[in-house]
Amino acid sequence: MSRPAGRRVAERPARRRVAMPRLRADLVIGLVAVLVTGATLATVADPDEPQPEQARAPGARQLTEAVLACPGGSRVSVAQPVAEEGDGEGDGELTLASAGAEARPIDLAPGGVVDTAVDGPSVLRATGALAPGLIAAVEGPSVRSECVAPAGEWWFAAVGAGGLHVSTLTLTNPDDGPAIADLEVWGPQGPVTSEAIRGIAVDGGQTVTRNLAELVPSRDDVVVRVLVRQGRLGVSMRDQTVVAADPLTAEHPATSAPTTRAVLPAVPSGQLRLVIGNPGDEAARAQLKVSGAESESVPLDVDPVPVPAGEVVSVPLDANTRKLLRSGEASLVVEGTAPLVSSVAGVVAGRPVTMTAVDAAAARSAVFLPDLAQRTLVLTASEHATPVTVRFLGGGEDWKGRLQPQVSTAVPVPKGAQVAWVETDAPHLGAVRGQGPAGLGWLPLRELREERLVPVVRPDQLHSGG
Repeated sequence: MSRPAGRRVAERPARRRVAMPRLRADLVIGLVAVLVTGATLATVADPDEPQPEQARAPGARQLTEAVLACPGGSRVSVAQPVAEEGDGEGDGELTLASAGAEARPIDLAPGGVVDTAVDGPSVLRATGALAPGLIAAVEGPSVRSECVAPAGEWWFAAVGAGGLHVSTLTLTNPDDGPAIADLEVWGPQGPVTSEAIRGIAVDGGQTVTRNLAELVPSRDDVVVRVLVRQGRLGVSMRDQTVVAADPLTAEHPATSAPTTRAVLPAVPSGQLRLVIGNPGDEAARAQLKVSGAESESVPLDVDPVPVPAGEVVSVPLDANTRKLLRSGEASLVVEGTAPLVSSVAGVVAGRPVTMTAVDAAAARSAVFLPDLAQRTLVLTASEHATPVTVRFLGGGEDWKGRLQPQVSTAVPVPKGAQVAWVETDAPHLGAVRGQGPAGLGWLPLRELREERLVPVVRPDQLHSGG
């Protein structure tokens, strides 16, 4: 390699050799022994002192308190499918409190199901052995709707804000302190701004309802994000849709947060529309697929749907898609080039219904079953194949099978069963759909909350305040 012209390189001074005294062999051996012994002692930890790796990892403890917020209805059904009947009986308490009323106790044997009358939105609170795996559902104006654990963020798609479709939002604060929530709304023309959707306050132990047609009037479908800025809230949505000149009420479950792959299980054929929201800053395309009993495929002649940034698109399900969904045992899949929010809404057998994307459960899961004549539970694995056992509370034999990714598996629901309890160690998701003279019901499978994470403080944090 040549040097640049005109540049001089200074020569390094020659190193001076320094004569070192020679060590005796016995001194060298002794010095090495001392060093090895010191290193060994340094690596031996006090057995009572936590190691850094162990101290950083949070530990799992059995859940000792569970809270569920229930929307308004005539009665609440409560179950605890994870416990064996009689296990821990008497160790724990379950109470139900309606807004503005004192809590009253409810007798629930672990592993059992109990029904109790209710007046309006309410809060269930369980302690001790009754907390792990607690689930509940409300008998609403049409069919059952789920009681939900309070959280800090909620998403709803295919929300009605005027015309023939109006949605009402219910915010329940289970705690003593106040809670404050903001709404973020997107429509076909982009984000919706309004002072009425900011700083919605809910006092401790109270419930607040908001009519979307009054907050953000629109005749088109909108997407709503509920972001809790202070405290925590149980959030639910209920629709009123005019069908054949009659206003009919239906439940509107929360959907998954924005994702590039949304799975909507147990979608039947009917007059349905797919509502897709893009809350991001980049334009996206959404490909619609159907996951059936054998494979996942794109319906014939169905092209990707453009979804502009910050907008909501509503498209009717075409004849080829409805044909693949005719069995009622398939799942609708929405794959986006960017994170999207999806729900399916419309009319089936003369009744309005909303079906949403379902989050995968990493452990055991359960769902209350609609009290209707025809009921089907549809399951799928989200990552890899896994054996599964479905148990039923209230009646019926266990069902055993194997779940596959991109394949929907239909599980028949026995007569008299009230709760389906899914046991598997792999991520999975699903929903149950019921149909009968009383209407059409759809409920998502939810992961059972059985444990809580307990952070472990490192020794160096005890004095540093970190």
